[in-house]
Order: sequence, then structure tokens, then C-alpha cells
Amino acid sequence: MQEKKELNWVNVAKAISIITVLFVHTENYYGLKLGEINQFLCGFYVNAFFLISGYLLFRKQLNKPAIEAGSAQYIIGDGKKLIFSILYRLYIPMIIFSSIEFLPKIMITHRAFEFNALLIETVGAGTYWFTSALLIAEVIIALLLVTRRKNIGFYVVALGIISSIGIYLYDIEIFHLHREPFFVSRGILACFFLGLGALYWKYETWFDRVINKHTILLLLALYLYIAYFCPVAPRFMVSMGDMDVLGYFFGFLGSVY
Repeated sequence: MQEKKELNWVNVAKAISIITVLFVHTENYYGLKLGEINQFLCGFYVNAFFLISGYLLFRKQLNKPAIEAGSAQYIIGDGKKLIFSILYRLYIPMIIFSSIEFLPKIMITHRAFEFNALLIETVGAGTYWFTSALLIAEVIIALLLVTRRKNIGFYVVALGIISSIGIYLYDIEIFHLHREPFFVSRGILACFFLGLGALYWKYETWFDRVINKHTILLLLALYLYIAYFCPVAPRFMVSMGDMDVLGYFFGFLGSVY
């Protein structure tokens, strides 16, 4: 029953996030004037996906039998399996689908064929920012897991520190490219939200106990204040590589809410 409950909330959260992603992109493609609504949605619609990914990844990797294995055993065992899983689930599908769409895309957009662009958008995983960022974040987590630390705080703090580096990458010109290989800066920023997923996995029972209609209303009120009334606008767009401290907090509220 507990397993079913956990799967239910994950599926519901993913469904809500998918709907909001479609809603936000509807404005972009069809020119609808939904700016204020999008301001509300963008704080969680993609960040929630990262949080769920972190929850599922740490839930599997930090189970007791696996974590008791030493670093060397992990590298040749579960660590290798995790890396291959990342390649099969994320990297190879990205290469396949970005290759399929590359030629039709440049024909529709009247772009000249450039072999360098082909490499960046296919082998360089420069077409789908979300899956590329998730790939980078999961590889970082796989490397952290080599330490075989049992304390979830280690991973949350480490991912938070790594993610904070992404704030400064925004000011470096190479990370402003529309087709940044592997969207490395976005993957670094996303580490924060995968860390939140790890934290939620560890203290899920406590969260279930304290989250009620009163705390939900409080979180919503704080979220709305930051979105619409805060004197300093948060920078919270992982997709654009543009985050600041307030943006992290805003994204945290949106993901948890």
C-alpha cells in the first residue's frame, strides 16, 4: 500500500507538471497574453520534474544493501549500472530524436546546413535542454555516490554548493549560446532541485505529517508574494541558465507546493 501511495503522488505531480509545461509553451508558440499566469507557473513546472527525479534516484541508490558496498565495489557494480542507465535512458534517445528532427528543422527555419551545428545538437546533446540538464545532474550525483556516504545531508549540501556555481556561469558568454553543448550550466543549476528530491525522500514521513491545508495556504501566500509583489523580482529560470538566491527559494516553494 505504501508503494502504491508513493507512485500515486509521483504520477500526479508529473501529470500536473506536464500540463503546465504545455500551457506555458502554448503562449510562446501561439502568442497568447498569459504573462502573469506564466509567472505563477514557471516557479515549479520544470523544477518539480527535477525534484521527482532526485527523489526516485536517491530512493533507489541509498537503500541499505547498496550503500554498504565500498567505493571500489560501487564503481564496478551499481555505479557502472547507473551510468549505463543514464546513457540508455537519456543520452542515446536524445541523439536519435535530435538526429531525426535536425534536417526538417533547418529546412523549416531556412537555416544553412552546418556540420558543427549537427554535432552540437545531436552528439553534443544541444537540442533538448531539460534532458541534457538532467543527464548532467545525474552524472554529478553518480560521482558523489562514489563516496558511499550514508548521510543525506552530505548530498544535499554538496548539490547545493555545486548548483550555486551555476549562478556565476550566467555571466560567462559561452553559456549564453542558444545551443550550449549538454546545457552544462542548466544541469549544474538543476542539482539544487534534485537535492531537494533527496531531502524529501529522506523525510517524506515528516513532510506528510506537517503538510496540511494551513501550511499549504502559507506556502501559497509566500509564493504569490514573491511572484507578484516582492520588490526584487526573482531570477528563477533554469531553462535560461538564469538563477539567483531568491530564485532558488522561489523554485523551492513552487516545487514543494
